[in-house]
Amino acid sequence: MRSSSAILPIEILETSFEKIKPRGEEFAASFYTNLFKTYRETKHLFTKTDLDK
Repeated sequence: MRSSSAILPIEILETSFEKIKPRGEEFAASFYTNLFKTYRETKHLFTKTDLDK
């Protein structure tokens, strides 16, 4: 069962996306770099994905 602190109101999520939108490419690159550094076992899931797009 989820605690109420784990629920993210949609308005906050939408606002967050609007704030990062101008730097979306930088955000995505940082996200995947951190994902693969922290969870190396996930990298094979993206072998057919063009991460430069």
